[in-house]
Amino acid sequence: MTDVIGLEGGTVCVEAGTTIERLVADYLKAEAVEHAMVSYEKASELRAAYLANRCDAFAA
Repeated sequence: MTDVIGLEGGTVCVEAGTTIERLVADYLKAEAVEHAMVSYEKASELRAAYLANRCDAFAA
């Protein structure tokens, strides 16, 4: 993936309740990128989800 458009229709995993979660949601909305966002309570869960290919990208 070389740009945010590569996330179109993809899944982004984030840590729940963080500023990053809000920033990513706001940015993807502003760029009109359709996506699913999945939140995890712990950073370790987030990394595990990404490594298990449950996310196309993650932000932490």
